[in-house]
Amino acid sequence: MLARYAVAAAALAAWTVATGRAWLTDPLADATLLGPTSHLLVFGVVGFVVIGTLYHVVPFVVWVHRYSDRLGFEPVPMVDDLYDDRLATADFCLVLVGAAGLVAVDLLELPSPLTVVAGTLATLGFALFAANLSLVVRRHSPHSVLEILLARPETEGSTGDTADEGGPSTGTTR
Repeated sequence: MLARYAVAAAALAAWTVATGRAWLTDPLADATLLGPTSHLLVFGVVGFVVIGTLYHVVPFVVWVHRYSDRLGFEPVPMVDDLYDDRLATADFCLVLVGAAGLVAVDLLELPSPLTVVAGTLATLGFALFAANLSLVVRRHSPHSVLEILLARPETEGSTGDTADEGGPSTGTTR
C-alpha cells in the first residue's frame, strides 16, 4: 500500500514540474488545463491514492465488522491478511506499467497502438484491484456481496426492533 502512495507522490512532483512549465508558457490553452499529460495526474496521482486508500479502508471495515468482537477470545487475522498479496502486487505492477505507458505516449508522442496496450494494462490492473477487494468482502463478510450492494444485509437475530438504530425503545430505564 505504501508503494502506491510513493508512486502518487512522485507522479505529483513530476506533474507539478511539467504543468508548471506548460502553464508559464501558455496558461489559458485548453491543452494545458491538466498539464501536458493528464494521464500523469489522473492515473499517477488520483488513481494510486484511491487504490491505496481503498486497500486500507475496505479490509479494515470488513475486519471491524467481522473480527473485532472476537479479538482476545480466538485467533483473528490481521487486516493485511484479508486481501491476496499476489493480486495486490499484480494490480500494482499492471497499473504502474499501464500508467507509465500512457504518460510516455503523451510526452514522447509515440504511436497510438501503444496507447491501446498501455490502456489495456492499466484496465487489467484496475480489474484485478476490484476483484481483490471483492474477494475480501466475499470471503470475510458475513453478508453476501448482493446483500451488501442492495444495502439489505440480513443479520442473525434480527427481530425488527429499532431501539438500537435510534428508534423508540420498548424497554424502560430507571
